[in-house]
Amino acid sequence: MRKISSYVCEGLLTLARPFYRVGLISARDIDRATTLLATEFCDREPLSKILKISPEELTPFFRLQVEHAIKTGLVVTAKNLRGGIIGAAVIEDPRSPFSPGEFAISSKFEAIGALLEKIPDPEASAGQRYGYASLAAVRRGSNGKIILSLMVLGVALELQKRGFTHAYAKVTNRGILSIMRKMEKFIPARDFFKAVSSHHHNLVWTQDDGTPHEKIIRVDVVSWPLSLD
Repeated sequence: MRKISSYVCEGLLTLARPFYRVGLISARDIDRATTLLATEFCDREPLSKILKISPEELTPFFRLQVEHAIKTGLVVTAKNLRGGIIGAAVIEDPRSPFSPGEFAISSKFEAIGALLEKIPDPEASAGQRYGYASLAAVRRGSNGKIILSLMVLGVALELQKRGFTHAYAKVTNRGILSIMRKMEKFIPARDFFKAVSSHHHNLVWTQDDGTPHEKIIRVDVVSWPLSLD
């Protein structure tokens, strides 16, 4: 896994500014970013289709997750020149995991949480610190691979400032793995994304009518470097 210079990273983000703006989320953008994350998750994520989760169910839950990440990790957005949010990424600090607290989550969200908790995080060596990319989305119809690549670079710079050295994601959508490989065309580092492990576990949930269900789900853990120099 090769690293890239932070100067190159900043340069690519600067070159993209005439078309896209990538940066930390502002308070006025929390609602729009949360709506984007919920809408795209329900439209593309296999887990949401299996569990039949609607954006209306997911939005208040994701808002809590976004607010938690703003306090303990970070949230990055990508905007077009009109100021419309076309991408968002939520990075959490595994040392301060998100908990919905008093939020009355449904058995569907509990099922997703239980599944992901079974998946081990990457083992950090001495001097390493990982950020957890728990949510990411790009608005359908945008230049997805380019937008995601720019957000990866933007996230890397911000996490590096906070002392993180790597990021990782738990991927349940196999199409994302293919997109990550294609994204490397826009990130000047060969083999940037590293497959850490692959797991198969049961997703167990109860339908609204009380009927129990379960399905085996594959989850891939992927990591990438943030200490770019």
